[in-house]
Amino acid sequence: MTTLTPAQRKAQADARHADGTFGEQHHADPETKVSPKQLGMIGLGPTSKNVFAEPLDREEWRPLRPYLPLTPADDDEFFDAPEGSYLVLSTEVGKQRRFVLEHDDRYGHAVWGELAEHREVVVRSHEPGDLWATMFADDGRMHSARLSLPAGMLHSDRDGFIDRHEYDTPIEWEEAMHRLAVYPNAVVVSRSQFGDERTDGVPEGLQGKVTVDVREDGYLKLTGPGRGANRAVRALHMSKVDVFDRDGDIVLRHEQDPGFGWEEVLRPAR
Repeated sequence: MTTLTPAQRKAQADARHADGTFGEQHHADPETKVSPKQLGMIGLGPTSKNVFAEPLDREEWRPLRPYLPLTPADDDEFFDAPEGSYLVLSTEVGKQRRFVLEHDDRYGHAVWGELAEHREVVVRSHEPGDLWATMFADDGRMHSARLSLPAGMLHSDRDGFIDRHEYDTPIEWEEAMHRLAVYPNAVVVSRSQFGDERTDGVPEGLQGKVTVDVREDGYLKLTGPGRGANRAVRALHMSKVDVFDRDGDIVLRHEQDPGFGWEEVLRPAR
């Protein structure tokens, strides 16, 4: 693991841009001789785009979600991630590597186990510092990466890692429908599927403002901003899900068993 100077740490803390990209910074000690890759690891690399980033990652404060598209400034989040976290790393177009953070008795601490391409089987282990370095190209650009938290945990820039029970308050589905009916639109804050495999992220067709159709029979219909065949449509009956308030957002969750199911979060919008 690369040792960072105080000046490098400060530079890294300032590295994340509000638009979801990783910006090139100029806070390094001019006498520090490091490689472009090392500069990228402390937030001083060239601009790169995270393919996992969503519209809300452009906000000053990223919202409470069960996952986090990583930037060079997220070293604390990466190294402090709880055991059971899941990481997807995209190093090439169409090429992804998957990792799970688990305790390894041989080392006496948590290491990242790399999963087989098509199976949930660990094929090799990586020290956290080594994996962090792997997430940067030789020219200092950060590869696209998304950190997913264990089921039941959330992260935001304001609160860090928290248990969802700290924020999620059960509400009746009729109340949620009433709150959604007041606004013509909504923003899909996050979508996650938990279980033997983990899937996170808002599909592109549902990113941005979606049109909300609240029906008297209990059906909720969301229509994405696209057109024609590219327009995404999501419909469900609210009585079939558990509903929660999460700091003003509306959480729809269906768990067959603890840790197995899905969750979708809506934010009413004008």
